Amino acid sequence: MTARTVLVADIGKSTTRLAPWREGTASAPVTTAGIAGLATPGGAADAMGRLQECLDRLESGGSDSVHYDAVAVGAAGALAAPAAAADLARTLSSRWRMPACVTSDVVTAHLGALGGAAGTILVAGTGAVAWSLSPDGESRLADGLGPELGDRGSGYWIGRAGISAATGGDSSPTRLTDRWRTHTGAREAGGEVETSLSVAAVASFARVVLDAADDGDPVADAIVARAIDELVATACSASDAGDPVACLGGLTQHASFARRLHTALQAAGRRPQPPAATALDGAALAVTADGLPHERLLHRAL
Repeated sequence: MTARTVLVADIGKSTTRLAPWREGTASAPVTTAGIAGLATPGGAADAMGRLQECLDRLESGGSDSVHYDAVAVGAAGALAAPAAAADLARTLSSRWRMPACVTSDVVTAHLGALGGAAGTILVAGTGAVAWSLSPDGESRLADGLGPELGDRGSGYWIGRAGISAATGGDSSPTRLTDRWRTHTGAREAGGEVETSLSVAAVASFARVVLDAADDGDPVADAIVARAIDELVATACSASDAGDPVACLGGLTQHASFARRLHTALQAAGRRPQPPAATALDGAALAVTADGLPHERLLHRAL
């Protein structure tokens, strides 16, 4: 199917983004909160609610008269819950009266990062996952297990380790204690904090940890070093020596972290590279390109 003007969406664990995509370019997205994942109870309904909220805001801004040829969505958890992804596609097509395509946010990230070609991506954001796809459609997945079972080296993983160090989980002196107070506006750094914070809130402390490592804090630097080791191990589980690995996700927007990650991947025999385009571009590719090796992972409804 060739679509000239499409709605593209990326539903992650921290943020949902929806944007019109025309002539190879996505407009500035409308954003709202993310979802726990399609694999969780009510995940498809949560995703639909987030998308509808974004569309309502988009149309209130003057885009209500635009005709869209299709909607394409990459949603967290779709690889683990294909039935929920298919259900979301049917609901979107029915309610929005247009062809819909739903797949994993990992797949749309892969499509964008590698331009629809085979290869490997390492996503280091709130969560962490590596995924490779061969030309004949065979895939390899590493991590992406969520914050309780995996996502090692992710923003959540770094944030949680940083909070633990800041609140007394690590006896070593660290600037993270004061930075945690500043981050939360709290007078005291201690207390039961992790059980009451959302995944996104914990992950938001990761950038503070990365900055503290840049400033020479040894505790923060050790957390970052362990995170990079975990991410490299994840990438190596999904790729072979000599393979290119496109690195993306929020953590890779931090310059020094990206440099350290690339250096470590090179030492492990991989060829790190920046993504060619975004996950929103990848979503558009899912409904504008033919013959993709990702086809069996794309849930379509007309």
